[in-house]
Amino acid sequence: MWQLTAPAIRGAILDFSALGQSHTAVTQLVDGDLTLVNAIELLDWERAEQQLMTCEVCGITGCAPGNWVQVKRSESLALITPAFSLLSEAPQHLAREYVPPHYLLEKGVIFIERVQYSDIFHRLADFPGFATLAPLMSQEIGKIYQLEAPFQVLDDWQAPPKLLPDIVIASSEGSHLEQIQHLTDLLEQLLCENRPVNLRPTVQADQVINFYLDVAGVPRWPVLSYDGTHYSLYLEPGYIIT
Repeated sequence: MWQLTAPAIRGAILDFSALGQSHTAVTQLVDGDLTLVNAIELLDWERAEQQLMTCEVCGITGCAPGNWVQVKRSESLALITPAFSLLSEAPQHLAREYVPPHYLLEKGVIFIERVQYSDIFHRLADFPGFATLAPLMSQEIGKIYQLEAPFQVLDDWQAPPKLLPDIVIASSEGSHLEQIQHLTDLLEQLLCENRPVNLRPTVQADQVINFYLDVAGVPRWPVLSYDGTHYSLYLEPGYIIT
């Protein structure tokens, strides 16, 4: 997961003249050079899923493919995630219509602290109030965990998760084979359940367990947390799934 560095709004003009419409003044939500929403006024919060980048030829939601998300909450965080419900319901030949923005695929889910969400996303960008956001569900966080795994070690995020064989060669604590089993069991449990989940920050008692991957450079993948009694799945940067 990653956090925006400098979210802000700016004015812009969209040219809809190709369809006989006029140039239209809109408000955009940006983070540095990254445009998150190209026309805040065109978002329709009557529905749970949003296309953050509307077609810039006509301004009609769904005309251009991609850029679909949902906004959820967990504890004190708001999260911008892929539109999992649309993806799961769409026929296979239409799945690309509902893929998330490129920055979610490249960098993972965006998390926003509640205060920042209320000050910028709700007050300035007219996103729903924090308390009205639907809770993040266990199946969704299971898919997020798969999406954020490096080198697609849990397979493509739109397929059922499956750890690549022999990709883990060691763990920072204990037997890596036993730790793999903890990972597999916890992920399967999330995907089988349908309950709200919490993302809590790590505390001193949490021991983060890393896997080392059979990839050039033997990269480290932090996957689990152990508090002396229970194992939990771990998400960067410093959150435990409970």
